[in-house]
Amino acid sequence: METLEITKDTDIKEYRRQLIVRLSKHDLTQEEIADVVSCSQGLVSQTLQNYATDGFSGIAPVPHSGPTSGLDSSDLATLEQLLSKGASDYGYSEDYWDRSRVQKLISSHFGLDYCLSNISKILQKIRWS
Repeated sequence: METLEITKDTDIKEYRRQLIVRLSKHDLTQEEIADVVSCSQGLVSQTLQNYATDGFSGIAPVPHSGPTSGLDSSDLATLEQLLSKGASDYGYSEDYWDRSRVQKLISSHFGLDYCLSNISKILQKIRWS
Protein backbone atom coordinates (compact mmCIF):
# COMPACT_ATOMS: atom_id res chain seq x y z
CA MET A 1 0.00 0.00 0.00
CA GLU A 2 1.26 3.47 -0.87
CA THR A 3 1.81 5.88 1.98
CA LEU A 4 1.17 9.57 2.07
CA GLU A 5 4.44 11.42 2.54
CA ILE A 6 4.34 15.12 3.28
CA THR A 7 7.68 16.87 3.59
CA LYS A 8 8.77 20.47 3.91
CA ASP A 9 9.22 20.48 0.11
CA THR A 10 5.59 19.50 -0.53
CA ASP A 11 3.89 22.44 -2.18
CA ILE A 12 0.41 23.55 -1.13
CA LYS A 13 -1.35 22.15 -4.21
CA GLU A 14 0.28 18.77 -3.77
CA TYR A 15 -0.56 18.82 -0.07
CA ARG A 16 -4.19 19.60 -0.90
CA ARG A 17 -4.40 16.72 -3.40
CA GLN A 18 -2.88 14.33 -0.86
CA LEU A 19 -5.28 15.57 1.81
CA ILE A 20 -8.22 14.95 -0.52
CA VAL A 21 -7.10 11.32 -0.91
CA ARG A 22 -6.61 10.91 2.83
CA LEU A 23 -10.03 12.39 3.64
CA SER A 24 -11.71 10.14 1.08
CA LYS A 25 -10.62 7.15 3.19
CA HIS A 26 -12.80 8.46 6.05
CA ASP A 27 -16.11 8.06 4.22
CA LEU A 28 -16.60 11.77 3.61
CA THR A 29 -18.57 12.79 0.54
CA GLN A 30 -16.83 14.74 -2.20
CA GLU A 31 -18.82 17.83 -1.19
CA GLU A 32 -17.68 17.48 2.43
CA ILE A 33 -14.06 17.04 1.35
CA ALA A 34 -14.36 20.12 -0.88
CA ASP A 35 -15.63 22.14 2.09
CA VAL A 36 -12.80 20.96 4.35
CA VAL A 37 -10.10 21.59 1.74
CA SER A 38 -11.68 24.82 0.39
CA CYS A 39 -11.85 23.73 -3.21
CA SER A 40 -14.47 22.72 -5.74
CA GLN A 41 -16.17 19.34 -5.78
CA GLY A 42 -14.85 19.01 -9.34
CA LEU A 43 -11.25 19.19 -8.11
CA VAL A 44 -12.00 16.53 -5.51
CA SER A 45 -13.55 14.30 -8.16
CA GLN A 46 -10.65 14.75 -10.60
CA THR A 47 -8.05 14.16 -7.89
CA LEU A 48 -9.75 10.96 -6.74
CA GLN A 49 -10.05 9.74 -10.34
CA ASN A 50 -6.36 10.38 -10.97
CA TYR A 51 -5.46 8.63 -7.72
CA ALA A 52 -7.67 5.62 -8.56
CA THR A 53 -6.00 5.32 -11.96
CA ASP A 54 -2.34 6.01 -11.14
CA GLY A 55 -1.95 6.12 -7.36
CA PHE A 56 0.07 8.94 -5.85
CA SER A 57 1.96 9.44 -9.10
CA GLY A 58 -1.38 10.44 -10.64
CA ILE A 59 -1.73 13.35 -8.26
CA ALA A 60 1.92 14.38 -8.19
CA PRO A 61 2.72 17.89 -9.42
CA VAL A 62 3.66 18.23 -13.06
CA PRO A 63 6.48 20.71 -13.68
CA HIS A 64 5.70 23.40 -16.20
CA SER A 65 8.81 24.76 -17.82
CA GLY A 66 7.09 27.64 -19.57
CA PRO A 67 8.13 29.04 -22.90
CA THR A 68 11.75 28.85 -23.91
CA SER A 69 13.67 32.04 -24.41
CA GLY A 70 14.44 32.99 -27.97
CA LEU A 71 17.98 34.03 -27.09
CA ASP A 72 20.24 31.40 -25.56
CA SER A 73 23.46 32.17 -23.67
CA SER A 74 25.49 32.17 -26.89
CA ASP A 75 23.06 34.64 -28.47
CA LEU A 76 23.26 36.88 -25.41
CA ALA A 77 27.06 36.91 -25.67
CA THR A 78 26.76 37.80 -29.35
CA LEU A 79 24.28 40.56 -28.53
CA GLU A 80 26.68 41.99 -25.98
CA GLN A 81 29.43 42.07 -28.63
CA LEU A 82 27.10 43.75 -31.12
CA LEU A 83 26.12 46.40 -28.58
CA SER A 84 29.78 46.98 -27.70
CA LYS A 85 30.44 48.12 -31.26
CA GLY A 86 28.24 51.11 -30.60
CA ALA A 87 25.01 52.33 -32.15
CA SER A 88 26.86 54.36 -34.78
CA ASP A 89 28.07 51.09 -36.36
CA TYR A 90 24.44 50.36 -37.13
CA GLY A 91 23.67 53.66 -38.84
CA TYR A 92 22.58 55.79 -35.90
CA SER A 93 23.93 59.34 -35.91
CA GLU A 94 24.10 59.46 -32.11
CA ASP A 95 26.06 56.69 -30.44
CA TYR A 96 23.72 55.47 -27.70
CA TRP A 97 21.51 52.43 -27.21
CA ASP A 98 17.91 52.64 -26.08
CA ARG A 99 15.39 49.83 -25.86
CA SER A 100 13.87 50.62 -29.23
CA ARG A 101 17.25 50.46 -30.97
CA VAL A 102 18.16 47.22 -29.20
CA GLN A 103 14.77 45.81 -30.20
CA LYS A 104 15.51 46.58 -33.86
CA LEU A 105 19.01 45.09 -33.58
CA ILE A 106 17.68 41.85 -32.10
CA SER A 107 15.00 41.66 -34.77
CA SER A 108 17.40 42.22 -37.65
CA HIS A 109 20.27 40.07 -36.35
CA PHE A 110 18.42 37.18 -34.67
CA GLY A 111 15.03 37.37 -36.37
CA LEU A 112 13.22 37.59 -33.03
CA ASP A 113 10.62 40.15 -32.03
CA TYR A 114 10.47 41.22 -28.40
CA CYS A 115 8.30 43.83 -26.71
CA LEU A 116 10.13 46.71 -25.04
CA SER A 117 9.62 45.36 -21.51
CA ASN A 118 11.37 42.14 -22.51
CA ILE A 119 14.19 44.15 -24.06
CA SER A 120 14.75 45.60 -20.58
CA LYS A 121 14.98 42.08 -19.13
CA ILE A 122 17.44 41.02 -21.82
CA LEU A 123 19.60 44.07 -21.13
CA GLN A 124 19.56 43.23 -17.42
CA LYS A 125 20.72 39.68 -18.19
CA ILE A 126 23.79 41.00 -19.98
CA ARG A 127 24.23 43.81 -17.42
CA TRP A 128 23.55 46.60 -19.89
CA SER A 129 20.79 48.33 -17.94
